[in-house]
Amino acid sequence: MNTVFSNKTKTLDFWKIAAIIILLLAIVSRFYALGDRAVSHDEMTHAKFSWNLYTGQGFRHDPLMHGPLLFEATALFYFLFGVSDFTARIYAAMMGVALVMTPWLFQKWLGKRGALFASIMLLISPAITYYARYTRHDTPLMLTATLLLWNVLQYLDTGRSRWLYGMAVFFPLMYASKENAYIYTLIFLVLLAVPFFWQLFRVQWAQRKLITLLAVVAIVALLAGGAFVMSLTNAQVSEIEDTGNTAIANIAIPWWGRLALGIAFLFTLSAVPIIYSGVGAETLHSLRLFDVLMTLGTLTLPLGSAFLMKFVAGVDMSAFYPALMDVKFGAIPLNMTLAAFGTFAVVVALSIALGLWWDIKRWPIIALIHYSIFITLFSTFFTYGWGVMTGQIGGLAYWIAQQTENRGSQPWYYYAVIGPLYEYMPLLLSLAAGIWGGMRPILRLASPHPAPSKKQDTPKPLDLDLFFPLFLAGWAVMSWVAYSYAGEKMPWLFVHIALPHVLLAAWGLGQWLHELEWRDIAQRGWDPAAIVEGAPGVWKGGELIRADPENDRRHGKRTDARRIGTPGGSALRPGGNRAL
Repeated sequence: MNTVFSNKTKTLDFWKIAAIIILLLAIVSRFYALGDRAVSHDEMTHAKFSWNLYTGQGFRHDPLMHGPLLFEATALFYFLFGVSDFTARIYAAMMGVALVMTPWLFQKWLGKRGALFASIMLLISPAITYYARYTRHDTPLMLTATLLLWNVLQYLDTGRSRWLYGMAVFFPLMYASKENAYIYTLIFLVLLAVPFFWQLFRVQWAQRKLITLLAVVAIVALLAGGAFVMSLTNAQVSEIEDTGNTAIANIAIPWWGRLALGIAFLFTLSAVPIIYSGVGAETLHSLRLFDVLMTLGTLTLPLGSAFLMKFVAGVDMSAFYPALMDVKFGAIPLNMTLAAFGTFAVVVALSIALGLWWDIKRWPIIALIHYSIFITLFSTFFTYGWGVMTGQIGGLAYWIAQQTENRGSQPWYYYAVIGPLYEYMPLLLSLAAGIWGGMRPILRLASPHPAPSKKQDTPKPLDLDLFFPLFLAGWAVMSWVAYSYAGEKMPWLFVHIALPHVLLAAWGLGQWLHELEWRDIAQRGWDPAAIVEGAPGVWKGGELIRADPENDRRHGKRTDARRIGTPGGSALRPGGNRAL
């Protein structure tokens, strides 16, 4: 008994000691000689406007300089520690330290080993480390997006409302950091919608005839969306005479492209009442993914209103955006102003209606948390009220007008060139992990005891062990697509592609090393042949782990796969002990 207690104590001490060491290294690597490097152009701009706020000259949100949170935090550090190059970088460095430690929050899905490897890779990542010592918004954005994902997974795992409220905290912080938040939101919503519809069609529908109607609606929405994408290829771009970062352009698409987008939007919304009537209220509300999608979706709608203004209402963003920022609408046609703000009002009303329809008790709390943070930050603590409107509309409006400017003039394959130079380790390891993670559901279906195909009256909870690596793989792939398509391609944006690769690579390493017995390695040496031969057995061992909720992945116990001698345990044991 004493030996068991001692082993458990040593195990706990090891993980605690490892986390403390990584934390100390993160602090040193992010803060050592932080003020020594010369200040870049962007850092100078961010530091100067933070200084304006610190000295009482105020600050007005401008999408050209991204979200207001960096300036407000930097002004606070000026107040606490004085003005210097060092203090101008404290906020990014602090967020960089926190980002290194976030994998420990994901131990349920990464495992302890996976969390350790993720922290190490974030610690030594050249790109992520460099921009954690840089007065830019990217590191805070990565941190808030990661914490948003953590709250999403916790809610899917536990169903507790506090995690929905947590999403309402980190969602506005993400948008107050940088407009890349739109890309994170789109990726997260798509990757959460896919398993939601998978669950939806695996339950018994109260009105089966509505399945056909939903299929028709989905097909029409997809065709209309495709027509809109085609219209973009026929768009005419008129550039506004300007230079530098303030250059914007207007994208004029054919009338049928605007009509197609409107149809796609309306048909997508119409799917909600069809699903509600077809599946039944009780079944639909028992799906935790539905709660997450409604929370994020209703908060996203007003923030995406500029997209509908431009491509449905036909608002000229190259004219409307300057009017919005200067609060001078007399210089643009009245019908454009009415179309813009009319679209915004409709979208806000739709967001409120959907939220209250979903959950009249929890949604008001979620909205109160979200908008309290959003209004406080974008109004610069209630000193510039119009900042709330520039935050809701201006961010997306500016980057729509910026898309065709292609600042930097880098080709679409830019990240494919610079990425492997700096982040080759997570890229290579995540490729193997992504293939493995994608095979796991297929192997499960092909196992001798497949899950019953009969539809259930109540939906099964989402299998997060299967979902997590697939989500990370999808996040990585969609990040490549999104940032390669975006008009502006800069080296600091690659960190947003590297992040999901780091997490996926760490998950793969954690899964593989979970099966090894390190004591045997020290005693018998490494037998690569046994590892290769036993690799298929990792799946079977993993199935036993997932079947037992008290397994060692979540509670630190020795895996049953090794004790009973499955291929996953015995074949991977160093020294080639494969006897069953």
